[in-house]
Amino acid sequence: MGLAIFDEKYPISGSMHFIAGSGVAETWMWDETPVPSRVDAMFATNTDVIDHVVDVWFSSTSFVLLLGSVNVPAGAGVAGAPTIDLVAHLPLSTQGGLVFGRLDSLKMAMEVAVTAAFSIDIVVLGGRL
Repeated sequence: MGLAIFDEKYPISGSMHFIAGSGVAETWMWDETPVPSRVDAMFATNTDVIDHVVDVWFSSTSFVLLLGSVNVPAGAGVAGAPTIDLVAHLPLSTQGGLVFGRLDSLKMAMEVAVTAAFSIDIVVLGGRL
């Protein structure tokens, strides 16, 4: 059956631009919605000269859970290099997406700050159910 029972009715997308000044604090990527939602993909690019590890957090009203940490290689998504789909690299995403309740949210954090003049860009694609 998989995620077919969660067909999206309204597409949603979001993006985050991590720069040197962003530091390593958690940042909201997918906030609470009035109805349940699903994240299908999170594409990351890295213009920095070093690899970066992105921590992906699930947050609900009663707990916060680290879903996983994903390495984004230097140059990912630059000059023809492929982007990294964070969802595909999470150990809990065996069905190809992440389903969220109304009060759940998604946060991201860098394990090491981005080097000055470079960035990590993440685009989240999904929809309301």
